Amino acid sequence: MGRDGPRVIDWANAARGHWADDVATTFVILAGAVVEEPERTKAREFAQLFVAAFDRDVVRAHLEDAIAVSPRPSA
Repeated sequence: MGRDGPRVIDWANAARGHWADDVATTFVILAGAVVEEPERTKAREFAQLFVAAFDRDVVRAHLEDAIAVSPRPSA
């Protein structure tokens, strides 16, 4: 939840590959959210809760690719 209301994470290629690709991508988006406190802490805490529902070793194996394709914030 941002200051301007809720945010939705959506992308066209979800569920087209391995399930851990979607989980890793979501984790990268949440953990790397460029927001002010206290939203930053909340996003990172939620990222940890979210990924806890999955096999972390499998997700970890997909993180490098998720990071590589994630958009970089503009400065």
